Amino acid sequence: MPTSYKGKKSTLSIKSSEANKPALTANEVAFDYDIKQGYANFTREEGSKASIDLPYSDFKTTLSGGRWDFKKKFVQMRVAPGADSTKAYFFSTKEEQKGLKFRGTTGQYDLSRYRLVAGGVPYIAAADAWITPDSSKVYVLGSGQMRSFQNAGIVMDTLSKFHELYKGQIEIKSRTSFTGNALYSYQNATADSFAIKFANFAVDSVAVKGSLANVGKGGGKGLLGGKKENIMSPLAPPTVAVANIQAADKFKLAPRVPYRGNVRLNSQRKGFIFDGQARLDFSSQPSASGWFAVQDSIDPKDMRIKLQDLTSEDGSPMLTGLFMSGSTAKLYPLFAAVKPDVTDLNVFRVDGTMRFDAKKRNFTIARHDADDINIYEGQVLKLDDATGVMNFRGKMELIASNKDYSLTAAGVGKAKPDSNRYELDTFMAFDINMPEKAIEAMAADIAGSIKGAPEALDGSQNELYKLGEFIGSKAVQSYAARKGSYVPCKSCLLNCCIPWC
Repeated sequence: MPTSYKGKKSTLSIKSSEANKPALTANEVAFDYDIKQGYANFTREEGSKASIDLPYSDFKTTLSGGRWDFKKKFVQMRVAPGADSTKAYFFSTKEEQKGLKFRGTTGQYDLSRYRLVAGGVPYIAAADAWITPDSSKVYVLGSGQMRSFQNAGIVMDTLSKFHELYKGQIEIKSRTSFTGNALYSYQNATADSFAIKFANFAVDSVAVKGSLANVGKGGGKGLLGGKKENIMSPLAPPTVAVANIQAADKFKLAPRVPYRGNVRLNSQRKGFIFDGQARLDFSSQPSASGWFAVQDSIDPKDMRIKLQDLTSEDGSPMLTGLFMSGSTAKLYPLFAAVKPDVTDLNVFRVDGTMRFDAKKRNFTIARHDADDINIYEGQVLKLDDATGVMNFRGKMELIASNKDYSLTAAGVGKAKPDSNRYELDTFMAFDINMPEKAIEAMAADIAGSIKGAPEALDGSQNELYKLGEFIGSKAVQSYAARKGSYVPCKSCLLNCCIPWC
């Protein structure tokens, strides 16, 4: 009695304990069946497009063939020598996995447990992401359940590749969804790295509703471009995820700028949405800064944070600048914080957008581009990260005005708050309700005291900034263009209809 058989254009079917449900079926194969040696080799016929079916795993594969070991109850599947391995796929046959598939070069099938181990897997496409197994292996248990990955990489989306995550604990549900968590190496404005843990991966429900509405109007081809195979379609809805950062994590958007709260990832958008709180630790005094709301996208290469109309949790305004205590008459700084006493004098206030220059390592707060050489008006504060020195310019409030005495001031200043040192260089305009003879006496006194003093108008940049708050940028530009010939500053002010000149 022969102990081996060979055949072509055959169907190899491995029985299971269940009637009419084979453990494995390979159609259109050539086989070599050796009972004595305890194995059977099989190879798909040339030109055939038949697959190997694994009913208990709810998968099929286009691998070329394999070797069935009778004693070990094990089937080793592979790509035939010389065949194109990039065309070898594993396909899920479960409807709820929505066409899940991935490439692979080998397959090990345990007939005793119906467990499939696919090898040589570069990645798995799920939603608009690529999930990369750390061992290039995918374990499929009974009923098509894929074992969770413990150290997977994630690239998303598959077109722009904006985000790469690592150490992913990921469970792939279907072609269109996966869950789990993974780390992202975030580099802030000074390239300091922080590991952010993203979780709750899901398809953006808002984008899905928008796509479905568009399809209903005949304006699109569906979420995946109308073709199930088109797994790279830009019409695929984005994947979103959320990370939660605690203050104890010591995460910083930039030096001196800690952050706490949520970070939202959208696979099809560069950068992240920060939805939490930040603070400006620009002073050694804890009371000089407070946690303020941040709800914006932040580019670490061009960090900008809005510092306008900030309020504390109880609705109190949070201010930035220099202030004078009404009780001690001492100056103190605030950086997005509530004034300890609402009656304290606002010597210098600034708001707008804060930017961080990584090369110069300084912060700038202003409503306009503070480096624009044609702008001479507007509040500007700059702080040097290395020294903590503040340079500022703009309007200033040096006294509390009343109906008989008011002062309008503008200037430039320098401050070292932690050393309690402040310097001001200002233009001041007085509006005083007093007898005419008193004014004449003051004028005579001033005229006498300035004899021999150096020229006050030196044509410096600081002079132009001080003028700018009174006459505007265009008038300052005109004044600067004519300063080669003598132009009295008073005439500039009069021409601009300043009533107190």
